[in-house]
Parts: sequence; C-alpha cells; structure tokens
Amino acid sequence: MQPHPEQPPPTYSATEPPISWPDAVRTLATTVAVFALVGLAAGVVWWLLTDPPTYQVVANPQGPAGSTSVVQGEEGLGEAFGVEVVFFSGALVGGLVGGLACAALFRTRGLVTLLSVLAGGAVACFVALRTGRWLGPADLMDQSASASVGDVLTSPLSVEATGFYLVWPIAAVAGLMVVVSMLTPVPEQSTSAPSVG
Repeated sequence: MQPHPEQPPPTYSATEPPISWPDAVRTLATTVAVFALVGLAAGVVWWLLTDPPTYQVVANPQGPAGSTSVVQGEEGLGEAFGVEVVFFSGALVGGLVGGLACAALFRTRGLVTLLSVLAGGAVACFVALRTGRWLGPADLMDQSASASVGDVLTSPLSVEATGFYLVWPIAAVAGLMVVVSMLTPVPEQSTSAPSVG
C-alpha cells in the first residue's frame, strides 16, 4: 500500500531521549561493577597462567663481606615478556567481554554508556593489576632480606609496557561498538520515484 501523496515518507532518527541523572548514575555504577568483576577474573587468570621472572642471588664483590645482590638472567627476560603478553591477552578478551555485556544492557543511553565503558575499562585494568600483584610473589626486596647466595627469587607480577594499560578501555569500546552497530536499525531508503518535468 502506497502512502498518501501528501504524507511525508517515514524518517529514521538516531537521537535517543535524554537520560535522567539517576539513570546515568545507575549506568555508571553498574558498568563499573561489571568491569571490576571482569578485571578481578582477568587478574586471577593472569596469575594462574604466568611464570613470573626469576632472579639469582649472587655474592656482591663490591660490597662488604657476605653481601649479596640480585641479577636477572636471559631466562628471566623471556619470562618478563611472557608476563606482559598474558596481561595483554587478558585485557583484550576482558575488555571485549565487558564492553559487549554493558552494551547489551545500556546501548540506548548514548554518550553516558560510552563514558561509563571507558571508566569501567580503567577500573578493570587497575583491579587486574592489583589482583595479580596481590596473588603473586612478594616484593623482591622482602625476599632478598632472608636469601643467601644461590637462591632463586621470583619477581612480583608487573607490566612495564604501560601502553598495555590502554588495551582495557580500547577493547571495551570496541565491544560496545560491535553491539551498537549490530542492533542499531538501518534507516529505510525512500522508494518514491523522482518526478519527471
């Protein structure tokens, strides 16, 4: 059935109704809570799948008698790289999962959802780092206090490549964009024929 000639064709509007402050606060709080749980899980997985770098306790020839120092061998350098790769992988997967989950819940809330997901990604990164460090080995200085020559110490989990911290919010926004692009309706094209003069 063709629309009445004087009736304009239906149009698509991407604008959403304004969100109230209580809804915005709930969106932010829920998103941060979801990402905190994801970050906690990622921190535990990081700890479980990582072989922390090892250090050798050796005698310090330049210090007083009986003093020791801690050195890292080639194997320890490879282990340090592995620690960061596992963290990067967890951030990529965790950020996507959190972004997908929050987008499914709040995709119609526009900028509030985007800002909440960015904040959630930052929170998840912090929680994952703190969880992995808390579950992992103690600080090297504390371990070396009671160590003797020949002992092997295990380093706490850490990420020296601070750029990896950005993986969490970037992956979270990517997950959000995937859901929004999949569920946003496509505007209908007008099928009216052009008038011939």
